[in-house]
Amino acid sequence: MHEAVVITQAAPVRVSPVPIEEPVFVLPEASVVRMMEEHEGFVLIRTEAGRMGWAQRSNLAPIVPCTQANGSSSPEGSSCVW
Repeated sequence: MHEAVVITQAAPVRVSPVPIEEPVFVLPEASVVRMMEEHEGFVLIRTEAGRMGWAQRSNLAPIVPCTQANGSSSPEGSSCVW
């Protein structure tokens, strides 16, 4: 499981991975979610509040952990300065 961030102004979240479904909720830009699985351009996500549903993959960008110069990962919760 990886984390992702909403990169569009709003990301509709649906019960199933089809675009004709009505959204059950909408995530605002910059929301952080956990990606659970993928299916035909959709990602099953879980919000920090525990809500789950399918969002279009194009509305999300994976959060890549920061790597130090020696190749080790930064401690969890730390940020990188570029």
